[in-house]
Amino acid sequence: MFCRINENYELLKTRRQMILRSKEGLELDVKEQTAVNRAHVANMNSLKPEMKRLNKLRDTYKKSVQLLFLYCKHFDWFVASVKLGDKQ
Repeated sequence: MFCRINENYELLKTRRQMILRSKEGLELDVKEQTAVNRAHVANMNSLKPEMKRLNKLRDTYKKSVQLLFLYCKHFDWFVASVKLGDKQ
């Protein structure tokens, strides 16, 4: 019986060591992933000013295109009204 208890003890000790090694490996993986995530966050934060600038530029271009479209629409209406006036 003592032999069986000793075998179980050795088995449990081996499993405990495996679990501890696995835990250490997982802790290292978490630290590495945390470092990678922090680097990504820092990179994204450094891009924010450029994104804001580009959004403002896009809004400016969008307004310009909308004004140009409105101008063309009024111009087409004007040309159509002049053509109608010529036919009468």
